[in-house]
Amino acid sequence: MAPKDKREYETDLPVIIGVGIAFLIFAFLSVIPPVSLWINEIGNWLSVLATLCFFPGFIMIAIAIGLSYQNKRLRRLVKRAVISGDYGRRAKLDVIASDFDLSHGDMRRLLTDLRVDGELKVSFDSKTGEVIFPTIGSHSPATISNGHVYCSYCGLQLSRDAEYCPGCGANLH
Repeated sequence: MAPKDKREYETDLPVIIGVGIAFLIFAFLSVIPPVSLWINEIGNWLSVLATLCFFPGFIMIAIAIGLSYQNKRLRRLVKRAVISGDYGRRAKLDVIASDFDLSHGDMRRLLTDLRVDGELKVSFDSKTGEVIFPTIGSHSPATISNGHVYCSYCGLQLSRDAEYCPGCGANLH
């Protein structure tokens, strides 16, 4: 039995949409009378090619819409699993990725996107590679040790005047 292909988390949708729109613009321009006459002067084959650009343009836009829906659904599922505590406070990235049929890199990118968008407060342990899911509100936001201030959620060393942790986004006040 062949191994099942993993899902992909696609973040380059603007590229797919842009190429699809470029095909459609070329196709629409080819049917405008002055442009179509000019294209016919160059060669009938170019006129046919320009008209056929409608198909890949629409197909690429449809694929981008489908991928966008899939990405949003995947983001919701991952966010719901993390918030519900399915992974506790720490988890291996490979475990989370396999639960959602994603590659290691795609899951890392998805979690990073969720963090950047402010939807999840996650960080990555630099020594073990584990994903850290802070439980906001369960303990003090900053810890002082040896004269340095550290984030209690992800352990990042902070400046004394920091209001938010740059590693996990926790509110430190």
